[in-house]
Amino acid sequence: MLNDYKELIDIRQNENGDIAVSAREVYKVLKLKVRFSSWVKQNFKIFTENKDFTSVKTYTLVNNGAKRELQDYALTLDMAKHLALMSGTKVGTQVREYFIQIEKEYRNQVIANQASYMIDDPIQRAKMWIKEEEERQRLTQQNKAQLQLIEQQKPKVLFADTLAGSKSSILIQELAKLISQSGYKIGPYKLFEWLRNNGYLIKRKGESYNLPTQKSIDLGILDIKKGARQNANGDVTATRTTKVTAKGQEYFINKFNKMAGSQLTLQEVL
Repeated sequence: MLNDYKELIDIRQNENGDIAVSAREVYKVLKLKVRFSSWVKQNFKIFTENKDFTSVKTYTLVNNGAKRELQDYALTLDMAKHLALMSGTKVGTQVREYFIQIEKEYRNQVIANQASYMIDDPIQRAKMWIKEEEERQRLTQQNKAQLQLIEQQKPKVLFADTLAGSKSSILIQELAKLISQSGYKIGPYKLFEWLRNNGYLIKRKGESYNLPTQKSIDLGILDIKKGARQNANGDVTATRTTKVTAKGQEYFINKFNKMAGSQLTLQEVL
């Protein structure tokens, strides 16, 4: 039951382990009868802005394809747990348990340089949230178009065929979405776990945790993007991010399509 919430509430995290969730997604899952704005007004009074939550703008696509701006809030996990409990419903209790489960998972593993991460400066954090939301929706629309094209041309064609000409690398979180859209449902946490257990990512805790193994690099399916990040104090730290190459996208999608077709387990599709 708790795993169902993974598809409904997007978990965002930075390199330091700070987690945030969308207030609108929490509100929707709680199935509250009051309007979103009324819920915010009634329940946010005891919390502190820019500490417990940050005001952000997000976007939704309307029927004519245009974008409509929406008010949203990036909530800390502690605040999200409180709001779930304050709802006083069975669903609220389940959502709170889900957040506790997520909190435990993130304490036990370090995922380097997530696609969605929270910046120290609240203004920059809000800008990044908007940018990530726009990119997520763009990828969603792009993937829908790809699936429609495959359906028209050949019903049984592998989703990976549409990626054969791609030259861009993507994050593992985005690969999880592509795999799910191609027929095998898997979230980013399970995919990270599977990649570690099957020798594609480094399992050993430390600076190299979740980076590609030599096997993955030799196969040309994963690579490392090096960069730098500046914190609020002006200090610059080097970053390393695992990326999935175009070849890797086809490799993993074909592998999981094989599993979906034969109903193999995660351990059997090696």
